[in-house]
Amino acid sequence: MSYTDRTLPFPRGETYNESGLLTLTNYSYWSHLEGQRFKVPDTVHSTGADVELIVLRNGSGSAITSEARLLKFGTAALNFGRVAGGFNNVAGGVAVPLDDAYTASKSIASNDLFYAVLSGPCNVKTEASSVNLAQGAAVASDASGYINGAAAAAGETVIGVIDQASTTVAESVVVHIINPLKKSEAAG
Repeated sequence: MSYTDRTLPFPRGETYNESGLLTLTNYSYWSHLEGQRFKVPDTVHSTGADVELIVLRNGSGSAITSEARLLKFGTAALNFGRVAGGFNNVAGGVAVPLDDAYTASKSIASNDLFYAVLSGPCNVKTEASSVNLAQGAAVASDASGYINGAAAAAGETVIGVIDQASTTVAESVVVHIINPLKKSEAAG
């Protein structure tokens, strides 16, 4: 996986096939972009911090509609960290948020490339049933690809920390994403 500060292969808020001119059935032509990471200035929240983006291919088999949710990775060989398998459906599982530069109803076609956030501030919706999160609480995914309404529990993958306290269900909140693909310090 490479990290770069160079120009993005396509603009934030758009997909690789934004123009619709590519045939998405033969995605091997641009598979070299899958998993590529880019550090860019935070232009969505204007924090002055960097946001680390990762290019993912929509391998879910259908369109993904952006709505501030968390994505899981595909489960086929070598898909982890390169291919999105749809919205996360495992509470506390490894997940990354769709880049919040996408408009709320943006449709990402099957096999198209798009950005997810590995680190930095990102809007993610809270779950729809019950929310009680303190400012700075470590948060994890629920089983529907939203932020769990309670702070992350032992054994759950921490997605990030919430910027401001929230008790509102289905609310878009700023989460400071912590890269779930980063090697732990203990692992060397």
